[in-house]
Amino acid sequence: MKQETTGLRQRSHSSICVAGAAALFAISASAWAANDLDTPAPVGTLNADGSNTYNAEWLGHNDLQGRVTYQTTVHTQGKRVIAYAGHFNGLMMNPMTGLVERNGTSVVDVTDPRHPVYLRHIPANNGGARMVKLCDGDVLPHGMKGHVYLLRENGPMGGKAIGAHEVWDVTDPANPSLVSTPVSGLDVTHRNWWDCSTGIAYIVGGATRTTDPSPDGWNNASGPNQHLKIFDLSDPASPKYIMDFGFQGQNPGSTFVMPGTENTTRTVPPGVHGPIVVSTFKGTAVNRLYMPYGVGSDGIVQIVDLKKMLPPPYGTGQYANPARPTDAELLQSQIGVIYMPGADGGHSSMPYYGIKVKQFANFTSNNVRDILAVSSEETDNRCTGSPHLLYLLDITATIGQGGSTSAEQHPWPISTVTVDDFSGRPNFCSRGTRFGVHSMAENFNDPYYGRLMTSAWFDAGIRVTDIRAPYHPVEVAHFIPPVNSFTQPSSWVINGVAGSSLDVSCDNTDVDDRGLLYCGDRVGGGLDVVKLNGKAAHIGRAHDD
Repeated sequence: MKQETTGLRQRSHSSICVAGAAALFAISASAWAANDLDTPAPVGTLNADGSNTYNAEWLGHNDLQGRVTYQTTVHTQGKRVIAYAGHFNGLMMNPMTGLVERNGTSVVDVTDPRHPVYLRHIPANNGGARMVKLCDGDVLPHGMKGHVYLLRENGPMGGKAIGAHEVWDVTDPANPSLVSTPVSGLDVTHRNWWDCSTGIAYIVGGATRTTDPSPDGWNNASGPNQHLKIFDLSDPASPKYIMDFGFQGQNPGSTFVMPGTENTTRTVPPGVHGPIVVSTFKGTAVNRLYMPYGVGSDGIVQIVDLKKMLPPPYGTGQYANPARPTDAELLQSQIGVIYMPGADGGHSSMPYYGIKVKQFANFTSNNVRDILAVSSEETDNRCTGSPHLLYLLDITATIGQGGSTSAEQHPWPISTVTVDDFSGRPNFCSRGTRFGVHSMAENFNDPYYGRLMTSAWFDAGIRVTDIRAPYHPVEVAHFIPPVNSFTQPSSWVINGVAGSSLDVSCDNTDVDDRGLLYCGDRVGGGLDVVKLNGKAAHIGRAHDD
């Protein structure tokens, strides 16, 4: 969640700077790790345009006006495909208006992926709008038919700023209009999830400072001070508050601390980062909320029964005060929980249901598994901290023969997805910005769902993993863009010596309904559109290979 410093820059052209790309790889030998030159040639191809590809083709690019990007969500709107890029706080010139605008949301038409067209920038006056989620009015229980709605945060990025979450009508993506502001007065905001089929939004935020306009009383020792504020947005124009939810110890009055710290640091459980909600999947009721806590340390992964959590009329949860639940009230809906090692955090999670494991085909029980991918965010430039990886957990809900409980009740790590530092040349740690995992693509309509998992690895770009054998995941594709004229320097301090360099930083990735991959650059390099080919494309197309 940490952010590189961003200043005002005024370039307005869209270009790929091959000279800059060459500069990325033409680092002096002294900057490389000692054993890097002895490493075998990496898998993949360094192309003339500076991109590094493996079973992938670089289709298109848009500079996003040089705005530093967090999350991009791609949405099919009739015959058009629109990318909505959420940005970190900062000031940039908008050449379409001639004004310097505070970073918010970029709207890009990617219907023709080889020629993305920038349509509109929606400023965020409170300081950045990092994430975006979209719902169609045709799906929302009380949405306007034919309309498309966007849910985003509006600041803050620290200091004394006060933030909010907003709903916009983006039916005409070039001419968006504000519909409502479900919640404001927050001292922290971040990612959320909007369950379109029910209309319920799981908004990440908090108002834990006593100086806030309306403090919510939640524990401000729970970094980064954020939990869920749940709203009924089935009618986006008429938000209805439902409840607050988080982990015990965050809630008002709780004395719970992380297990193992009771007699030492008495560490309060950290805040949630990126909740995932699945009310239905392929027409079947699932009613699950996946809550990863901790971002890059002290991670917790919690699985929650939505029906037992939500109060009437949405569910059966019982609360004396839905805004201030007790420990017992928070636990009434918990199905399973796992605590990660302290150096790992629960940044993001993504479930993959119904994977038929070929190596278990001859077994009569437990040969189909549900998997939860969990990432721990890398937050340090140039590998100056612990490695951060992507884990696959077994969360199968059925109880296997001979058992009395399920993997969903006791989530269990079964494999790890990694990228070798030395699989790039120069090695990824030496390049300048972060090297490690951030998050997975979160589209349940992804045509590769359950076969290929797409994840963002900062300067290691987009990585695509074959998860058909989840106990033995294998990388089958990657894409790393070059630096360009908008790339902002990344800085570090190692052994007291400060430095900086130009490096790319794929922050969050998405896969659209067509199977095209996207990533926005955390350091201003723009938005890239990628197509799988070769073995990766074959796996993506074949359901039973």
